[in-house]
Parts: sequence; structure tokens; C-alpha cells
Amino acid sequence: MKDNMLPVSFCAYCGAPLCGRSDKKYCNSYCKNHYHNKMVTTHQYGKKLLKSLDCNYSILSSLVKLGISSIPIQEIQELGFKPGSCTEVIFKASTIRYRCYDIEYGVSSGRMYGIKLTSLAQAQP
Repeated sequence: MKDNMLPVSFCAYCGAPLCGRSDKKYCNSYCKNHYHNKMVTTHQYGKKLLKSLDCNYSILSSLVKLGISSIPIQEIQELGFKPGSCTEVIFKASTIRYRCYDIEYGVSSGRMYGIKLTSLAQAQP
């Protein structure tokens, strides 16, 4: 590389080559706005997902403490449980098990069953 050539940098949103200031990050205001809007949307989605996982874990944890291993899905949803929010889906033979952090459960015929605390060390393959 010659001494008089400046290193080329690229727009953080669209990848177009940048010219101008050496600390420039975006080629125009459109790219700057869309990049920041994408970051905000991603952050908001992450916060909603974590809130949903925390709520599910709290409900499942309460059931485990009470010794309840089976409950109708409608009943657990009335407590605020969100069925789509889990940390892992496990395929075992002909069954599907779900995990919310260290609590595992199955779903069948409108019921959650086999709700139990598992070791995270066992959970990792």
C-alpha cells in the first residue's frame, strides 16, 4: 500500500465504500437511521423474549416447588405462561421435550407433563 493512499472503510449498514472523514460510519442519513432503527428493534425484541422466559421460568419453578408435575395448558396460560418461549427443544425418540433454563417438560393432549428440575450439566450433550 502506498503512503498517500488512505485505508478504505465501509458503511455499517449497506457496505458501500466511504469517503470523507476518517471516522465516518455511514454513507448517508438513510443508512444511519435504518442501522439505528434495526438496533433498537433488535434490542426491544431481546428484552421481550427475556421477560417472557423469566415469566415462564417463574411459573414453572413455582410448580416444581409445589410438587406439581402435570397441568392443563389452558390453566398454565391463565397464569401468564407463554408456550412459544423456551430455551431448548429436545427431540427424544417419538417425543418432544422442552426446556426453560433448567426445568424440562413435555406437552401432549392439551396438558404439560413431566415438569421437573434438571441439571444443566446433564442438559448439555
